[in-house]
Amino acid sequence: MTGEVTPSLQRQAEQRNLILEVLYQAAARLLRGMTWEEHVPDILAQLGAAMDVSRVLIFTMFQDPAGHTCVRQSQEWCAPGVAPQLSDEALHHVPVDRYPFRRWTEILASKSKISLHVSQMSEDERRLFVAHDVRSVLIVPIFFRDDWWGFVGLHECRCERSWRECEIDGLRTTADLLGAAIHQSRVSDQLRETQERLALVIQGANLGLWDRNLITDDVVVNERVAGMLGYTIEEIYSDHKSLLDLVHPDDKPEAQQKIEAHLRGETPYFESEYRIRTKSGKWHWVLTTGKVMERRPDRTPVRFLGVQLDIHARKQNEELVRQLTRACIQAQEAERWRISADLHDNIAQDLSSLNLNLKMLLEQSTKFPPAMTDSLRQSLVILQKTITAVRNLAYDLRPPGLDQLGLESIVSRLCDDFSRKTGIPVDLTTAGLENICFDYDIRINLYRVIQEALANIRRHAGASLVTVHLVVSFPNLILRIQDDGGGFDVSERLAVACDERRMGLEGMRERISLLQGQFRIQSRPGEGTRISVKIPYAAAEGVRSSGQQINKDR
Repeated sequence: MTGEVTPSLQRQAEQRNLILEVLYQAAARLLRGMTWEEHVPDILAQLGAAMDVSRVLIFTMFQDPAGHTCVRQSQEWCAPGVAPQLSDEALHHVPVDRYPFRRWTEILASKSKISLHVSQMSEDERRLFVAHDVRSVLIVPIFFRDDWWGFVGLHECRCERSWRECEIDGLRTTADLLGAAIHQSRVSDQLRETQERLALVIQGANLGLWDRNLITDDVVVNERVAGMLGYTIEEIYSDHKSLLDLVHPDDKPEAQQKIEAHLRGETPYFESEYRIRTKSGKWHWVLTTGKVMERRPDRTPVRFLGVQLDIHARKQNEELVRQLTRACIQAQEAERWRISADLHDNIAQDLSSLNLNLKMLLEQSTKFPPAMTDSLRQSLVILQKTITAVRNLAYDLRPPGLDQLGLESIVSRLCDDFSRKTGIPVDLTTAGLENICFDYDIRINLYRVIQEALANIRRHAGASLVTVHLVVSFPNLILRIQDDGGGFDVSERLAVACDERRMGLEGMRERISLLQGQFRIQSRPGEGTRISVKIPYAAAEGVRSSGQQINKDR
C-alpha cells in the first residue's frame, strides 16, 4: 500500500539513526581531548554493533627499513563468536606499494573507498582474508590534512554483504573524525613540545615573563620577575598594579615613550633598559623586551607579552669598565700634560738658549773660515725647525686654553691650526654652544676625537675640503666630520688596525662610549669619509652619579 514503510526500510532507518548517534558521541569524545587513542576501542565497538558487522579494524601506514610503504593492524573490534585477527603477525607488516595490493594503495591514496567481496579478489589478494573467514570488506582511507595516515575497515564473515549507503557514509565520517582527532593530537603534541622547549630556554636563560592585558591593565608575571625584585608573586600582585610604578623616575619617561610607540604600531617590538626598585628599596637594572600579541580589528592592542632579563651585573661591569677607561684616559692626559710641560719648559727653553748662542757666534763669523760660517747658518736653520717641531708637539699634547676656553673656541683653534699646517680648508659650523659650559670630560674627549680625525685626514685621505659641524640639539651634542678624500673600506680598515694594534678609530670610539654617546663611521673607496657622534651632554653630570648608585647597590 502506498505510503507504508516496509520492515526492511524501517530497519535501515533505525540503523541510520543508530549510526548517527554513535558518530555524534564519537565526535564529542575524539575532538574533546588530546588522547584520542583511549576512546577508539569503545567507538569501534559501538560502530560495529550499530552496523551489525563481524569486525571493525584500523590499519596504520609506516615505512619499513627497506623503504617500502606498509600497513599494520593497530585496532580491532570483533562481534561475539568472531575470532580476532589482531595477533596475526602477517597483518603487522603488509607491503602495499607492491603486488598484490598496489592497486588498493592507488585507490585509497586518491581518497576513494574499497568495497569488495573476497570472491571478487585475485587469488593473492584473497589469501589474507580467507585465513580469517572474511567474505566482504569495506575500507575507507584516513587522512589528516593531506597526509594519508591509514584506513578504517569493516569485515563481514557470515556471508557476502552489499554495503548500504548509510554504512559507507558512517565509515567515511568515522575516518574523517579520526583524521581530525589525529591532526588535533599532532598539533597539541607540537605545541606541548614547543612549550617545553620554551620553558627550558626561559629557565636556562633565567628570564622573567610578564603578560599584560591592556584592556583591564592586569599583569601576570612568573616567579623570576618577582624574584628579581625581591618579592613573592602574591606580594607583587597585592602591592603593585603596574610594574612601571617601580621604574626609576629618570628612566621611566624613555621606557614609557618606547612602550607607547610600540602600542601605536610604530615599532616591531618594545625594548628598554631601566632601573627598577626592589622590595628593599635599591635600584636594580633590567632589560625588558615585549611585543603586542593580540589586537582588535581596529588595531587597538589587547595583549602585551614580554620577557625581563636581569642585567644588573652587566651594568656593574660596564660601569667598572667605564671607570677603568676614564682612569686610563685621565692618566694618559696627565702624562701628555707632563710631557708637554717638560717639552715647553725645559727642552724648548734649552733649544732657545742654544739658538741664541749660535746667533751670537754667527755675529762673530768674520773671525771664522767661510765653511764654518755656512755650517753655523745651516745649524741655525735646523735648530729653528726643531724648536718649531717641539713647540708644535707640546701644543698638540696640551693645547693652551683647554682648561679655560669654551668648546667652540678650542675646536675653532684646532681647525684653524689644521688648515694653516696642511693647506686643506676646514668649513666649521657651530650652533647652540654659546651659553653652555660643558663638562671637562666632554671637552677633552671631543677635542681628542676631532684631533685624531683631522690627523687621519692629513695622513690618509688626500682630501681637498673638510667639513666640521658641531651643534647642540637638546639633549644631545652632535658632531659630524666629513672629508671629500679617497675613503676606505671600514671593516677592512678596522681589521687591519686591530691586527697592527693601532688604536686610532677604536680609541675614538672608546672616548665617545665613555661619554655614553654614539659613534659611527661611514666610508667607501672613492667616496670620502664621514664620522658621526651624538653625546647626551645634558646628562653628563649624571654619568658619574649613575655609576656611583650602581656601586652603592652592589
